[in-house]
Amino acid sequence: MRLGPLSGMDSEQAELIDRIIGRRGPLNGPFSVLMRSPQLCERVELLSSFCLYESSLPPRLRELALLVTARHYGADHSWLAHLGKAAEAGVDASALQRLADGLPPEFPAADEADLYRFTSELLTRHTITDETYAAARDRFGEPGLVELVAALGTFAMLAMLLNAFEVDLPAGAQSPFSAPDADTPKHLAHLLPALWRGVYDATKGSEEMPAMESQVQILRKLVSGGELSPARLAEELRLARPTVSNSLRVLVTDGLVERERSAADGRSVLLRATEHGQDVLHTFRQGRAEVLAEVLAELPADDQERLVAALPSLDRLLEGLEARADAEWNSRRR
Repeated sequence: MRLGPLSGMDSEQAELIDRIIGRRGPLNGPFSVLMRSPQLCERVELLSSFCLYESSLPPRLRELALLVTARHYGADHSWLAHLGKAAEAGVDASALQRLADGLPPEFPAADEADLYRFTSELLTRHTITDETYAAARDRFGEPGLVELVAALGTFAMLAMLLNAFEVDLPAGAQSPFSAPDADTPKHLAHLLPALWRGVYDATKGSEEMPAMESQVQILRKLVSGGELSPARLAEELRLARPTVSNSLRVLVTDGLVERERSAADGRSVLLRATEHGQDVLHTFRQGRAEVLAEVLAELPADDQERLVAALPSLDRLLEGLEARADAEWNSRRR
């Protein structure tokens, strides 16, 4: 755990902690972190207790909501603490194992399936489809739905506390989430660039589309970030200056990017995406989404569910890759 032992508590803090321990027993997991701020700890404990013990949702569904959130954030401490409680409350154990393994859980109970669909959409896509919302509202009622969303936020906060401060698992416990086998990195290394190329080739319906990935990256950066110098552009994209220069030459020739002398000193050059370049990128993004939607719709329903279930893991994989790329780029610049 990243935090050191508690020390220097005054009488008020000690009293608050004793009161919390009296309500729920020894504090561990995220509450071992929150004890550094006893007043915050007390308020969070009251909120989390309501979500877990007093909500209008059945205990079985409260525990399931916590486990879905824990799996999304990879909070193995929360998962281990509540897996047995969820099984005792009646949640299907085999479905929970599939959830832990990153597979579609296929909950046999209709209310569990509705709750999982609602929570996974909200956690993964940050929004809810009309169909999913209507099914959850009819199933849980508006008060239950409000309490469910509030519970997800509370459980997410607890999971982030665990992850940020690297709270240790209980002695002898191991992560319940499946680790990749030896072939997984090789499979991903082949699959990820092939997926990008497949999406690009299926999307580009015009010769005006950028022909290379570096050109797409440059256009995206200039559209989102505004004017940039060539040096700044290469730095933000973590690309070599010659690669950027070669790609820019084509983009300027095609009228997608324009160069202009800086008004500040008249010597440096600034790059900006032209209106045509913005339109091309917008068309590409829209076409990419449409192509993916069409191809996904052609997949079997269980494949679609597996892809949705894998999105949080792919998000975390991307975060790790970006952090590694930043570290490598910074080390080369020293």
